[in-house]
Amino acid sequence: MIFGSSLTCVDGLIFTPRAVKATAAPDAPAMLDASNGEALMTTQQAAAFLGLSPRTLEGYRRKGGGPSFVAISRNLVRYRPADLRAWLEARVAPHTAKARAILGH
Repeated sequence: MIFGSSLTCVDGLIFTPRAVKATAAPDAPAMLDASNGEALMTTQQAAAFLGLSPRTLEGYRRKGGGPSFVAISRNLVRYRPADLRAWLEARVAPHTAKARAILGH
C-alpha cells in the first residue's frame, strides 16, 4: 500500500480523494485504472454509458456476453472505459444478418 499526498495504490488500483474525481458514493474515493489513469465506472455509470439499464448489465455479468469487468471484491465491481468501448466495437455490424451472427440469434 502506498500513501501519498492524494493517492493511495492498492493491488494495481489507484484511489484518489473524492474532490479530485467523483465516481462513487459520497465520501468514497474514486478508483483509477493504474495502467492508464482512467476512472473505473460503477455499474450505474457503465450502464448509462452503454445505454442499458443497470439490471441488464448485472444480467450480463451473471450469464456472460457482456463487457469485461473488474471484480474488486465479492460485492463490488467496476468497469474500465476501455473495456466498454471494446465491447461496443465488437458489436458493430454492417447489416442485420451480421448482427444476428454477432448476437447469436
